[in-house]
Amino acid sequence: MARIPMGDFGALVPEARRTPTASAAQLDGGLSQAVQGLARTAGGIAENMIDERLTAERRAAAEQAAEAKREQEKQAARAERVQSLTAHAGIQTGLADLHDEIGNGLSTGAMTKDDARKQWGERSQKVIGEQLAKLPPDIAPLINAEMLGLSGRLSNSLEDKIRVNDKKEADAGLMVYKEQMQRFAGTDMATAVKQWENVARTSGAQAGWTPEKIEKEVQ
Repeated sequence: MARIPMGDFGALVPEARRTPTASAAQLDGGLSQAVQGLARTAGGIAENMIDERLTAERRAAAEQAAEAKREQEKQAARAERVQSLTAHAGIQTGLADLHDEIGNGLSTGAMTKDDARKQWGERSQKVIGEQLAKLPPDIAPLINAEMLGLSGRLSNSLEDKIRVNDKKEADAGLMVYKEQMQRFAGTDMATAVKQWENVARTSGAQAGWTPEKIEKEVQ
């Protein structure tokens, strides 16, 4: 080791010092840390993009499923509507045909009024029941309520026909009785006139006679 002259004080040995060693981060100026941060950021962005894509796909799938369900519900509603209309029309047609059939029977005398009422009561319920059996349980009561109204109106119409028929029968009966009294008048005029007048006044209205017609008949 070299000695440095120090005069009379002897020689001094230079002090050895350790040179500082720079870290890898210091040597690359923090580049590695920046790269790592950038990688983490890029990874986070990629994860977010994946999450967003999956979320969008799930949302699209959910919307498609909801739309499919709505379409199924619409189709089911349309099918029920068609069923309802078909049953409604079937009942209307069936009741109308039955009404005409029984009405014709009354008009021609082929059916008595008692038979007419019985057949209407039994067969009208059968017409309604057969059509209601084709409907879903939640719809059938609604159609039944509507058709009961129609059935009631047609039943009233038949009763009108029965009353008309009763008047025709009563009128025919009065005419027969009048002829009998006319023949009886040859034997007892006073009694025949009195009996005819009494019957005409009490039964004329049932035959549909107006007060004017009754007075005319008893003169």
